[in-house]
Amino acid sequence: MSTTIGDYLFWKLATTGAHQVLGRGTLFIGSIQRNRLSHVDITRSNVTLTSTEVGVFVVSSDTSDLAACFEAGRQYLPGRPVVFVQELNSNEFRGASDFIAGLPFAAAAVINTASTAIQQIDQVVDTMLYYRQPVYIGIAPEVAGVVVALSGGCGSGAGARTATGYIVSAEQLNAASAGELVCSVVAIRELMVLAVAMSFIR
Repeated sequence: MSTTIGDYLFWKLATTGAHQVLGRGTLFIGSIQRNRLSHVDITRSNVTLTSTEVGVFVVSSDTSDLAACFEAGRQYLPGRPVVFVQELNSNEFRGASDFIAGLPFAAAAVINTASTAIQQIDQVVDTMLYYRQPVYIGIAPEVAGVVVALSGGCGSGAGARTATGYIVSAEQLNAASAGELVCSVVAIRELMVLAVAMSFIR
């Protein structure tokens, strides 16, 4: 099965319990709608969330927009898992640390290549669910539109629930090369144990 990286990202979020995507206008609206998620403009509409709903925000590349959405996340989803998906231009990858500086993300990934995108998405989303803390994904629309092949359908392709990759603290994004997975809080050993445990649950 083939899918775009953007479609996979929002499919993954839909399977975790997300029903709405909050934010302003977004270039990812196609991927959002194809996965039967509702887009809610938080500047124009009241936000109503269920008690078990996973929070999803789409954020523009404006630094102030990320900070504003993060505060909205604290208001609407206190102590709940929430992911902030930021639209990055290709020339903004190396400056991504400026966007998340001072914000307490449990994990962060800057995705600028298709070859590791599925793995990065899976690891960051799994960290969000396990620790029930906010996480960050930065991705350019042109990368989100890349078609990738998945064996066995969405969620079971290469990299799904993998325990490999670069594991560093979110604060170390400055020192990490753009495109590396930046996933904090979990040591590689702990993440591997989690992945094995989840395989038994299936």
